[in-house]
Amino acid sequence: MSVFSIILGGIVFAYTIIYSVYRLLPIYRYGRANKAGDIKIVDGKIVSLLEEEKKAYRGEMVSVSVPVYSFEIGGIVHKQSSVVQRVNIAVGESVTVAFCERTGEAWVIKDLPLMKKNLIIRVTTIIAVLTVLVLTEMLL
Repeated sequence: MSVFSIILGGIVFAYTIIYSVYRLLPIYRYGRANKAGDIKIVDGKIVSLLEEEKKAYRGEMVSVSVPVYSFEIGGIVHKQSSVVQRVNIAVGESVTVAFCERTGEAWVIKDLPLMKKNLIIRVTTIIAVLTVLVLTEMLL
């Protein structure tokens, strides 16, 4: 293996670890808060859309964007941007928000499975690419 391959592989591996931790922490914190009983379920609304773009998907055009949610806790209105892109959503749509009163963190219930799915897909893809690169380098 060349030094360049080792450095590049190390950078990609470090990125994968950092990305995984960054995406896994909100899921972990939600699970911990839910288990401790600190979760309060409230209704919220989508108030705006970020990074909105049209994409072709299975023969039809869909709108993909990152929603910004608004919800009220104790008379205070909170706004929070999602960490996942959503398909064909509209401003004013209702959402269910889980709010941790102890930490002040909030999660949209619909986003949690998407967060897990995105994490698994991206990490699996990166590990597969790294494996192919390492095997190719070893065979050369």
